Amino acid sequence: YQHSLQCQGHSRELAEAGLDEIRFHLTIDDNTLWHRLDLALPYNWNIGVEIPAIPNYDTYVKALIDFVAGKIDFLNLNELERSDTTTQHYALDSKGYKPKDSISYGVEGSAETAQHLLSYAATKGLSAHFCTAKLKDAVQVKNRIKLRAKNTALPTDTCTPEGLLLRGCIYLPELTPSFGYRKKLAQADTNSMTKKLMQAQQQLQHIFGSSRIVIDPQKCRLLVDKDLLKTKKDVIKSQGFTPALVEEYPTADAFEVTIDFL
Repeated sequence: YQHSLQCQGHSRELAEAGLDEIRFHLTIDDNTLWHRLDLALPYNWNIGVEIPAIPNYDTYVKALIDFVAGKIDFLNLNELERSDTTTQHYALDSKGYKPKDSISYGVEGSAETAQHLLSYAATKGLSAHFCTAKLKDAVQVKNRIKLRAKNTALPTDTCTPEGLLLRGCIYLPELTPSFGYRKKLAQADTNSMTKKLMQAQQQLQHIFGSSRIVIDPQKCRLLVDKDLLKTKKDVIKSQGFTPALVEEYPTADAFEVTIDFL
């Protein structure tokens, strides 16, 4: 009871903050907590349920549809996918779930299950949608990456139409991208590298004047505006550093797509 009151309080706070849509990821084969969805019903927002379309779980999902029909605004069914992790492969293989073809992460039978469940939802008057693995990769993930790039870009960065960050980078000679770069980063003495970066920042700041130079401690480099980098590339090299234009993902690992040494 106390937990229900707490959840209700959170729902009210979200509604008062202006949230216009809320989605629930209900446990498909355990209805113990389904009733908590009712806590969202008093508020003026769109309510949805989003679950994977798991082959052979039709009976469970139909029971879920029966429960939410007339309460929520939409049901989203996502094509069940396999990840690249070996652990998940073994877990799905043990349940008999195989990839539908050699180039897709989608699980065989998931799309067919979703189509069957869409028809059942229609008989209950429930608006339902199916999101394929291909659509998720091509549209949803791309849009998520673009939004992340916009929100995390530094003043020295340029966001590309694909959602990558285009950066002017200045590398220390001992940590210039090359064979084994990631291993070198992992083994680098963080304190020592930070001191060297601060020295390099001061050294170049004296030459560049008021231009912004940002220390990137994660990848042991300096970041500057790409146009400034092009203009000052010869000066940068004369100081013993390596200038490069880098396109990379706005993710935690900042995976590089292209590195163009100047």
